[in-house]
Amino acid sequence: MTSLPKFPKIKNLMVKGLHGYKDIFLEFKDVTVIVGKNGMGKTTLLKLIHSLLINKKDEYLVSICDFAELSFTDNESISFGGITDKLRSELLKFTINERLEEIKKTRGKKGISKAITDMILNDLEVNNKINDILKMHRDAIFFKEKTEKYIRNELKIRYISTVNISFNADNNIDVGNSVSTNLLDLATEKEMRELLKSENQLYKNAFLEQINVMLIDTNKKFFTSDNEYWILDGNTSKKITLSQLSSGERQLIYILVTAANIGNSPAVFLMDEPEISLHLSWQEKILDALRKINNNMQIIIVTHSPAMIMNGYMDSYVDIKNIITENNHG
Repeated sequence: MTSLPKFPKIKNLMVKGLHGYKDIFLEFKDVTVIVGKNGMGKTTLLKLIHSLLINKKDEYLVSICDFAELSFTDNESISFGGITDKLRSELLKFTINERLEEIKKTRGKKGISKAITDMILNDLEVNNKINDILKMHRDAIFFKEKTEKYIRNELKIRYISTVNISFNADNNIDVGNSVSTNLLDLATEKEMRELLKSENQLYKNAFLEQINVMLIDTNKKFFTSDNEYWILDGNTSKKITLSQLSSGERQLIYILVTAANIGNSPAVFLMDEPEISLHLSWQEKILDALRKINNNMQIIIVTHSPAMIMNGYMDSYVDIKNIITENNHG
């Protein structure tokens, strides 16, 4: 699998006042696996990262922390609940440039002296205006136009909660004409249609290879043609449908095909407890399978399973208790 040219990745996350009394600083790698006990805030962090990336200004984000900043490797950032000194400085410079342009128009270039520039740099009115804006928009997410364009036009973001997947796999819905299905199968069908119509054969082949590596354990094989796919049950030598697979098999297909569909672009792949419904062998293999399908995505997962990192990902391990500092804000 070929890699894209170098692109900005998530570098770190800083959170202040999580649930009123916790501060967090987390550094990311290409694969980051966050582990820890229940109630420590693993899923909360994942949701927070997702909200910042998709600019989701919701009550959830407002209620869980005082300030959060997601920084990228190109030194850009996204922040909530305020702005950093760096961004404040850049806003001041932007305001200064606007004022200098006004002075040019009214006084000419000779009117722009160092004294005027210094006066504008220390202009309390500008600082007060920024503070007023921040107070008015407490729930706003702040980022520069460059970051907004990158996320909107280039970065693919996927959030998968296998808690929800497990629920959706077991709850059928009536789609009419006495036909019932479930949300997981509908979502998988959608992803498969997208993959089959894709012109990038590399990702199709990578998906097919890795899903079949995984399905060896259940004696099944996955096949695709130009516009359809099917599964062969090795025990009966018969074709079977997606709905005839176990919830773990269907979950596995959904995760891997989603990864294939965001290939050929920079991507962030967020997963909440991917081990649910997966037997131990698949838990050990899934990170490797995802990287082989799409090495252009940055993977961030939270899990309770130590098996997730056993197949060469020990350096990806982050214990959440080691990145939390209790403060006196609460």
